[in-house]
Amino acid sequence: RLTLEGNLFDHNGWNEDVEKGCATMYNHNLYLNGNDITLRDNILVRASSMAVKLRSDATGDMSGTLIENNYIAEGEIGISIGGNNEQTARFVDSIIRNNVLSDIGRTQPTKRTLAWGIEVLDNDGLEISGNYFLNQRQPGVSNSYAINISNTEKDISVTGNLFYRIQGRSL
Repeated sequence: RLTLEGNLFDHNGWNEDVEKGCATMYNHNLYLNGNDITLRDNILVRASSMAVKLRSDATGDMSGTLIENNYIAEGEIGISIGGNNEQTARFVDSIIRNNVLSDIGRTQPTKRTLAWGIEVLDNDGLEISGNYFLNQRQPGVSNSYAINISNTEKDISVTGNLFYRIQGRSL
């Protein structure tokens, strides 16, 4: 069990004043794996690439994740729950609710032209509810969405979210 609550994560994974400390697609504010992880009431801003990257390498390996009441801004990707592997249903019974994701993709730290709010892959049982996706309309950003769901097994619920000024697809 891991609980991260009431923290500020700002500009992690890179330093533009250090020659070899540049922003890359591999550096994130948080990179997590485990069961019963709770991220609540945090501020996650200006990540090199992702504010929150959840990684699991085996079916059913990560369960009981709760991400709620966080403010996430800038960077290129707000939350990624999935990917990195071909196995299915690696994330089980997760909840992403009541978060604010604002200005994702605005600063383009790695120079990629993307703005992704929540990326979902390889999930079995996921609720995405009550989130605010705001201001993902950035000049030069060609790959933008609020929520993208793919390679997901079953039981996905997307309800009560607000989408405002999303350049690409909301869902």
